[in-house]
Amino acid sequence: MPSVPSSGGVADPPAPLPLRWPVVLWATGAHFILDLHMNIIPPLLPYIAQVQGLSLAETGLVLSAQSITASFLQPLAGLALDRWGRPWVLAASLAYTAVLVSLIGFFPAYSTLLVLFTLAGLGSSLLHPLGSVTATRAAGSQPGLAISIYSTGGNLGFALGPVVAVPLVTRLGFRALAYLLPFGLLYALSFLWLERALPHPEPAVPRKECGRPVLADRPTRWGALASSTWSRGSELGPSTSSSPTSPITLSGRVIPSPSPARS
Repeated sequence: MPSVPSSGGVADPPAPLPLRWPVVLWATGAHFILDLHMNIIPPLLPYIAQVQGLSLAETGLVLSAQSITASFLQPLAGLALDRWGRPWVLAASLAYTAVLVSLIGFFPAYSTLLVLFTLAGLGSSLLHPLGSVTATRAAGSQPGLAISIYSTGGNLGFALGPVVAVPLVTRLGFRALAYLLPFGLLYALSFLWLERALPHPEPAVPRKECGRPVLADRPTRWGALASSTWSRGSELGPSTSSSPTSPITLSGRVIPSPSPARS
């Protein structure tokens, strides 16, 4: 909403926009569950290497492949989401990652572990940029608070991944990873309740409909420059009149304006 000028001619500051807590908290929870799933396998790799007789190179390849798809592909995922992204991708990427990580419990062989964990990283590369954008758009006038809450959720899930995975697998075996699947799927389904509260950005004006920019459309420094020039001219008094025969004061000197030509 544009600010309304006060009686003194100075525009009042715009009212602060409210922070949409349901949207920010849901994005934070999705970030928590996703990073919890993504940090379940790394602490189990020493145990997997001991059981299957893997070398350090084979174990490191699992982490490298997952890091490429989960982290280094995020800029490309962000470009794709800017053009074709939809809000439901948040829920889809969370469910996708939860399913693939749970399948590792049923197929713990090295080849399937490498493929499934690498593909699970694609869900992470989609959710992280889209989740941060969603939290920012729902932040209102408090984007710093919203992003900090969103980031804290992911860090907490990353920290609790080993705490959940190691006791679960050592006591119940690798198939127990499937016990985490309902949490990811149910949380993804809760997006249907949240969808109506998601912020929808205003449509961009097509380039063809945009006319030549005027002074009001230029950056703030243009308006500040114009106002300072006007105030200086006002202080000079009648000598800065717009009359063609009025003298112009410049740096303390009076420069007479040329008189109009006689006919």
